[in-house]
Amino acid sequence: MPILLPKSLDVLETHEIPKGYDKEKLQKFIEETKLSEGAELANAQTIFRHLCEALSLPPPTLKKAGGKNDYVFEEDVADGKRTLRIDVYRRGRFIFEAKQGVNSKAGPKGRAAKVLKQPKQRAGHSKNPKGAGVRESTDWVDSMRAGRHQAGNYAAKVASRGDPKPPFLLVADVGYCLWIWSSFSADAKDDYGDFEPLERFSWDDLQKPEVMLLLQQIWLDPQELNEEVRGQKITADIAALISDLATRLENRKLDPEEVGDFLMKCVFTMFAEDIELLPRACFLAWLRHDSGSDTLGDLRDEVRFYEEVRVWMAKFDAAERE
Repeated sequence: MPILLPKSLDVLETHEIPKGYDKEKLQKFIEETKLSEGAELANAQTIFRHLCEALSLPPPTLKKAGGKNDYVFEEDVADGKRTLRIDVYRRGRFIFEAKQGVNSKAGPKGRAAKVLKQPKQRAGHSKNPKGAGVRESTDWVDSMRAGRHQAGNYAAKVASRGDPKPPFLLVADVGYCLWIWSSFSADAKDDYGDFEPLERFSWDDLQKPEVMLLLQQIWLDPQELNEEVRGQKITADIAALISDLATRLENRKLDPEEVGDFLMKCVFTMFAEDIELLPRACFLAWLRHDSGSDTLGDLRDEVRFYEEVRVWMAKFDAAERE
């Protein structure tokens, strides 16, 4: 997943909402920070600290000169004879590059004021009085693209010095919007994906619990978002669960071959409902209602479950054939 988008996140159920989620607190943070503009150097660190507080996340620690800090503002990274500074660096987790544009002002006849051409910022903080440019203008897009270029360059530099390659890049016009890219490749090169101006999170998206969960995972345990690792873990967990249930059934003197066939049917039934070959969650609904369990691993009476599921499957099969 080289670039993350709001539409790619699942809406959370009540029990999935992150601990510490406070919609009013987030809305207050959003409203206050949206009032700031054009002053990245003055505002970025304050806004980042407040963001961490609103999301129940730890803020950066104090920096030690010389580089190789774990989580700081303005981390030093060598670039030949030059020293570059990363706006926010969390070792092995993310690089955060901050920009800040200005809002468009209406002209005398209601037309947008003319956008002043500014030099493209390729490194460091913007020193232009318009910051990163008038938001949504060509210059602003160029500044945001430059931020993506900077972040990718920093990631390659810290990886080449021996740090783990950061799996996430974040570029923000603080108080306005946010882009997120990922790469779990061990290769030190910048392979996080291209910059697409409209493929982003709005600042208002920060109040959504699923966005809070995403950012908490990026901050605290980015490997939770590694689809390959997550897929391997899910596969291992399912295999362990089915193996345990098979052992419990066989210990109750049931035929091992019949048990294996039965469990394969359970797995296939759950797969079929997930891809909607069967009515959505029909097996799960039955499991909760008739067996009093949310998962196969929580069964209180595995033999009763075995017998009743076989009856349920037979009835369902007969109904489907009618």
